[in-house]
Amino acid sequence: MYCLMAAHVYIDLWKETGEQSMAWRCIGLLQEGLSHSPSNAQFKLLLLLLYCHLGAFEPVVDLYSSLDAKHVQHDTIGYLLTRYAESLGQFAAASQSCNFTLRFFHSNQKDTSEYIIQAYKYGAFEKIPEFIALRSRLNQSLHFAQVRTERMLLDLFLEAD
Repeated sequence: MYCLMAAHVYIDLWKETGEQSMAWRCIGLLQEGLSHSPSNAQFKLLLLLLYCHLGAFEPVVDLYSSLDAKHVQHDTIGYLLTRYAESLGQFAAASQSCNFTLRFFHSNQKDTSEYIIQAYKYGAFEKIPEFIALRSRLNQSLHFAQVRTERMLLDLFLEAD
């Protein structure tokens, strides 16, 4: 807990002073904290953001995969990976993360339909509106729209080479 508080203090100092040394100290502190608590998602998320802001994308992919995001978490934290990959010149990683994210959203269409059928089959009628609402929210996700657009732009860019 103290490690996380100290990390936030370093981030605040970095934002106030603009000294990158504060960001690097924060990364060192969070890496040390991660060595003692390897499953701490807060350390990993802060490290992800710091690496992206500093332009170091290579460790970001490993950190994101170590988060082991499940289902809807890809929508809520997936933007961390897709948002920075293309702007940092990591076109292969951007393409891969866009494909992975789009697979999640497309499989959601199929899965929610199956959940609705199963709810009818087993008489869990109260769950049907929840599944429909989930599908609707994911279809209207800003992250989904952003990834679709980025995927098209990446295709145009990569085909131009």
